Amino acid sequence: LGNLNNSIEQRVSAIKVIAKLENNTSSRILCRYLRDESITIRTTVARSLLKLKTKQASIVLDYDSIDQALLSEAKQWYKTHNSIVCFNDNPAASLLVDALSHSHERQKSQIMALLGLKYSHSTMELVEHNLNSPVAATRANAIEVIDNLLETEEKQIFISLFEDFTPTRRSQIGADFFGLKQLSVDEYIIQFLTGVDNWMKACAMMFLAQTDVGPFEKQINKKLYDANPLCRETALFALHKSSSIKKVNEILLSDEDRAVKEYSIWVDSQLP
Repeated sequence: LGNLNNSIEQRVSAIKVIAKLENNTSSRILCRYLRDESITIRTTVARSLLKLKTKQASIVLDYDSIDQALLSEAKQWYKTHNSIVCFNDNPAASLLVDALSHSHERQKSQIMALLGLKYSHSTMELVEHNLNSPVAATRANAIEVIDNLLETEEKQIFISLFEDFTPTRRSQIGADFFGLKQLSVDEYIIQFLTGVDNWMKACAMMFLAQTDVGPFEKQINKKLYDANPLCRETALFALHKSSSIKKVNEILLSDEDRAVKEYSIWVDSQLP
């Protein structure tokens, strides 16, 4: 679980094995990973802990770690909000905005899971369900439950997730509590390309393929040798579309992934 060189699938399997121990040791170990870089690991850990808490009411949870994870997840949620605002009106960024919106929802669900660990899981489950209701009164009631449940500072940070605030107001809350600033398009692209989310890397490269690969050509060239086949294929697509590649490397022409190999051979056949 702690070896970041292992695949996400291997690390998820480790979480499930640890959770099966169903004791305070497994709870303590899992709580350490509530702030992992990978949203998949974070969500798997939180849901495993929720199952433990449901099965064994006496299980000991590390509430300090849960509080830290809540603040960390909220910060990520506000950062993602700012990035959506940055790209939302760019017609070339539709795929990227879709990926960011999906990530935003996952972060929100993770915050609900963490609140379920800190407070009542059944209450937060009902609140989350009611927040998605088409009935305005039901949604308002869910927000009222959260308002009554959370501590004062928590309300100020988390109520923005549920209330219909303007993008500007949400960005201001992120700035007030976490010192977040709106970044430029290029700064966000660098973050995506150097992050751990392979789908986000691919979407960022697709965006560049439709705009301007130039400033990021060096970073995209590195992605030709990424461990993830989707990243390798997308990097080649972006470089080929921008006429930034003269010859396809032999490593790609014999890539272990069939789709990457076939696409590499096709691109090579199109080059002068």
